[in-house]
Amino acid sequence: MSGALDINVNADSDLVNREVFLERNFRIIRDLLTPEAWHIVGAAGEPAFQNGWVNYDLATEPGAAFYHFLDKCSIRGVIKDGTSGAVAFTLPASHRPDANIHFPALAIKGTLKLAHIEIKTNGDVIPILPTGATDILFPEILFRLADT
Repeated sequence: MSGALDINVNADSDLVNREVFLERNFRIIRDLLTPEAWHIVGAAGEPAFQNGWVNYDLATEPGAAFYHFLDKCSIRGVIKDGTSGAVAFTLPASHRPDANIHFPALAIKGTLKLAHIEIKTNGDVIPILPTGATDILFPEILFRLADT
């Protein structure tokens, strides 16, 4: 046939790509229609604190919390009294980053000092404070989720 286009289609590849496309778009629509509420660490049914970490003061400050939206996770909070460099809490598998990440934070007891939060691919959230500091503020941190 003269002038006809010769298009080679890999049916298996196209089917997989279509399924991935549909699944991703379904998750986006679901998240837009029914956004997830914040999960408060230490609350009933939520991840527990570890290594002495606790929420700073839920009456006046937001506690450590996280939520999932559009294939991203956000965490925030003010926590205190734990061991610097030790796991404060562990995010559930559905809320973990695709790579180990570090974010700046503030040590807030006494003089403000720079601190940071490390979030590992296994879900461990690790505050790292300067010597003598016991409280850490991490403003809302947004990161990409690992493929689940």
